[in-house]
Amino acid sequence: LTDIATSEGLDRLYAEIPADDAAALEVFRGRGFERVALFERNIIDPEGQYHDLVVLNLDLSQGS
Repeated sequence: LTDIATSEGLDRLYAEIPADDAAALEVFRGRGFERVALFERNIIDPEGQYHDLVVLNLDLSQGS
């Protein structure tokens, strides 16, 4: 995905992941993404429960 983004001239990618999805956060952080924001109680699941949302950023201009 990063190769495609770079070839299309993008200089950064963002990912929005539920804060309680530790496995997904680990995968993205392992790929160089860094947390840039936390939105508390931003997601509502089908049962009506609120969850926090983490926004991650990968700066492609730095050769990540």
